[in-house]
Amino acid sequence: MPGPEFFAEADPGQARCGELASLQPANPFATFPYLQAERSFGGGAWLLGCASGGELRYGCLGFLRSGRLDRRLTLPSLPPAEEPFWSGLAEFCRKKGVTILELNTFASPAVAIPSLGEERRRVERHEFVVPMDGPGDGLLQQMHPHHRRMVRKGMKAGLEVRVTRDPGYLKEHVAVMRSSLTRRESRGEDVWSEPDAELLRPYLDGVCRLFQAVAGAETVSSMTVAESSGGGYLHTAGTSPEGMRIGASHFLLYEILKACRQNGGRIFNLGGVSDLSSGLALYKRHFGAHPVTLEAAEFDVGAAWRRVVRISAGKLRDWAARENWRWRRRIPG
Repeated sequence: MPGPEFFAEADPGQARCGELASLQPANPFATFPYLQAERSFGGGAWLLGCASGGELRYGCLGFLRSGRLDRRLTLPSLPPAEEPFWSGLAEFCRKKGVTILELNTFASPAVAIPSLGEERRRVERHEFVVPMDGPGDGLLQQMHPHHRRMVRKGMKAGLEVRVTRDPGYLKEHVAVMRSSLTRRESRGEDVWSEPDAELLRPYLDGVCRLFQAVAGAETVSSMTVAESSGGGYLHTAGTSPEGMRIGASHFLLYEILKACRQNGGRIFNLGGVSDLSSGLALYKRHFGAHPVTLEAAEFDVGAAWRRVVRISAGKLRDWAARENWRWRRRIPG
């Protein structure tokens, strides 16, 4: 059989994505529903990988989007790549006029990312994977005693679980996400941008389901879960102060793990952290999860003149923002 060759296929259909998903059954970011969700944000979808004799060896989905100054290629979930994937990817970027190459490793195997251009960032990250092949109620038994107590506390509080794809419940989801982000920010942690129901809506059309712990009429914990035939991935999550008090997040994740196993899932991914010593890492580990060390990177792969234009435009924006701030406050120059 000839050696693997790099290929790039535009707008892969359901059957082609099915081939990719069969190689990574526990990876929801290698599925057609995920492609459809991402495509709703615009740009072009691609299947990038290596094949031998017409047979797909490994691959991933990529999304190419253009802005005013840059053309960005994002690969959300890298495959177990080796040559000729990297050289083929670099050539693809040149042909398509890509200026920013963003390589992420959500639900990826461990993979070493080579230098592919001027490095803008490279971070080490750790995802936590829960095995679900234990006997009986092994999901509960493999948890840390504190987590088991919190699960039972949620049960005793009479929490109920809502499972839905109805976007009407995203309002409650975003509210408890904001509550969690506020707590993290108060502890001095870096938090990402404000959660937005409209940005989450496309994922409920197929790749994600919404799981919510409800106390009476109040949603006290809420999680979106990206699903595939062989597992799930904790996509977004939030818990209210009342939910924290009664163990709602522990209870809800236990119910999610049970549902995933009942649907044939072999593993569940609790998502990643950058600091293995953090409280969030300990929280994830105590579900019986083991860490997988990964990295993510972003490269400037465009022509040098584009970098000059981008830097100049950034400085101009910063200057305009400062001048606007000074004018509004009448601060003399």
